[in-house]
Amino acid sequence: MVWNRIIGQERPLTLLRNALRTQRLAHAYLFAGPPNVGKTTVALALAQTLNCLDPVDETQGCGTCRSCRKIAHGNHPDVRVVNPGQMERSAASTVASRASISIEQVREVEVDAHYRPLEGRRKVYIFESAEQMTVSAANALLKILEEPPRTVLFVLTSANPAALLSTIRSRCQEVPFGLVPAETIREALEQRRQVPPQRAQVLATLAAGRVGRAFALAAEERFVARREQVYALAEQVLSCPPVRALQAAEQILTWAEEEGKQENRALLVEEFLELLLVWFRDLLVWRETHSREMLINRDEAERVSRCAELGSSARWQQCVRAVQLARQQLQRQANAQLALEVLMLTLSGNWEKGLRTES
Repeated sequence: MVWNRIIGQERPLTLLRNALRTQRLAHAYLFAGPPNVGKTTVALALAQTLNCLDPVDETQGCGTCRSCRKIAHGNHPDVRVVNPGQMERSAASTVASRASISIEQVREVEVDAHYRPLEGRRKVYIFESAEQMTVSAANALLKILEEPPRTVLFVLTSANPAALLSTIRSRCQEVPFGLVPAETIREALEQRRQVPPQRAQVLATLAAGRVGRAFALAAEERFVARREQVYALAEQVLSCPPVRALQAAEQILTWAEEEGKQENRALLVEEFLELLLVWFRDLLVWRETHSREMLINRDEAERVSRCAELGSSARWQQCVRAVQLARQQLQRQANAQLALEVLMLTLSGNWEKGLRTES
């Protein structure tokens, strides 16, 4: 049963199943919420339900018939997922750091949407990260939404719906998606991926409510080694000279260069900062509470307690703020090397010393 795969998100599921039950499904939906919380997964489950050959009932596909399997594997002719940068990837060219959904992609959909379904009952087009459409692509999509073919369903997913054209939003029924509780993610990791309890707890917390992120980390063989690299670097940088702090920033970029392809280097740097934030958060929590149960890195409790005593709560608060600032800067497309250099100097205490010297 397709809805059983969804973790959390009871409100969106209830809304969609009620619409299916009463046969009042909208012609276009906007699934709005943070990244990696299940928006595309729900969209695919909806497509399976609409085209299932052996449905459980009018509100749920079986998930096992030929049609459901083809949709799950991405090769059903009537269900298409449109991604930012898809045209560039298919042409084997360099992917830009800020890929977009092009007008060519939307025009392909426009042509295809006017043909009858080949195998299923409904054609379903899922636009991932719809806020990344170019202006011309958004205007082309708007024309389709104004006069949608009867057998077509559009689902737009977005982590930033405010960036979409207001005219597009007004023609879609918005469905809000939220972050999933860490306890729910932990249980899913243990039950569905057989992740050991202690590691599941760490991954669920690091995922920060994003189910997709938690499952990706669980499947990533290098995650444990990467976490160790980050924490070892964090320990070293706390009292190092300025040159070493700058080298640490370069080291982070080198790791991302070695491990990541062009399209996910930024994600690896973001993961580094997430791990760093969790580390300093744990140092602060230990300094204030001395409670192992309140740590995220419970498997590193001895290490956390040792390092936490090397600084005051005020220092760990400063480190947390510094990491948060670096994340914000990178999200605003700031120069990665410069942002990381300032961060490492701040963590080592050299940035503050330099400011005092100048003043």
